[in-house]
Amino acid sequence: MARGSWQSLVGAPEDGIVCHSDLAPVNTIYSHGHPRVFIDWDYAAPAPPVWDVACAAWSFVPLEDDGFCRRYGYPSESRGPRLRLLCDSYGLDDQGRRTLLDTVRAREMAMYETVRRGAEAGRPSYRRVWNETRGVRWLEAVRYLEENRADWQQHLT
Repeated sequence: MARGSWQSLVGAPEDGIVCHSDLAPVNTIYSHGHPRVFIDWDYAAPAPPVWDVACAAWSFVPLEDDGFCRRYGYPSESRGPRLRLLCDSYGLDDQGRRTLLDTVRAREMAMYETVRRGAEAGRPSYRRVWNETRGVRWLEAVRYLEENRADWQQHLT
C-alpha cells in the first residue's frame, strides 16, 4: 500500500498536531460575517500549535504594512492590541507569547523558501508566483516585522 506524505513548508517544524499552515482570510469561508470553515489545506502537516497561531497573526491581525493592507482590504489599525487580542482569545501561554514573533518570522521565511525552491524545481504554480514576485512579499513581511518587533512584543507580555 502506498503511503502519502505531507507537503510541508521548507524549514517548517515537523512535530506536533496537524496544522493548516496557511491560515488566512482568503482561506476562510464566512457566513453572515463570521468565519465558519478553513479551506485550502495543501500545506497541512504536523507542527506545534503556535505555528498556526503565528500564521493567523500574520494574516488576520495582519502583521503587514499599510500598503499591503490597503491593497487586500485588510484592517491596518494598531497591530499591537490586535495581536494581544488574538493571543488572549487563543489562550496562548507565556512561552508562546515570547516566541510568537520569532515563529511568525520563521513561517514567512519557510514560505519564501518553499516558493523559491518550488520554482527552481519547475513546479508551475511556484514558478508563476516566483516570476511575479521574486519572493519580495515574504522578505518585506520579515522586514516590517523586525521594524515593529519591539512595539508588538510589548503587547504580548
